[in-house]
Amino acid sequence: MNKTDARERAALLLFESDSKNQTVDATLAELDVAPDKYVVALLEDYSRLSDRIATLLSDSTKGWASDRLPGFDRAVLRMAITELVRSADTPVGTVISEAVKLCETYSTPESPRFVNGVLGTIAHNVRGVDLIRSQEQNNEHSQDVPETDV
Repeated sequence: MNKTDARERAALLLFESDSKNQTVDATLAELDVAPDKYVVALLEDYSRLSDRIATLLSDSTKGWASDRLPGFDRAVLRMAITELVRSADTPVGTVISEAVKLCETYSTPESPRFVNGVLGTIAHNVRGVDLIRSQEQNNEHSQDVPETDV
């Protein structure tokens, strides 16, 4: 299973957990066949980071209670935020693009644009700060290098 398919499966399992009002672990325990390792890793990280993810989602959807969002949008956002928070290995563009594509397939016509905006804000807040720090560190190191005449 490739990562795109794993993200889809993770979002569907988060949606199922939410729909059944049960934990992700309970949903996984009900499955006859265990999902791919990447799916399990995403879901475990979601469970571990769920408080932070809920805060990020709440802060980025001011005026919208999470329970007012379409269920699948909520699941996709949770899956994508998990990827943004857990590691910088997956490019922001990939996370957002695949989340938007899932919404195009499974959700309302308005969902892709909404999800894109929310994830863009969260990506800036989560990864933008790291990017700024990285650029500042690079600037500090470049000041240590003497300039040469060309």
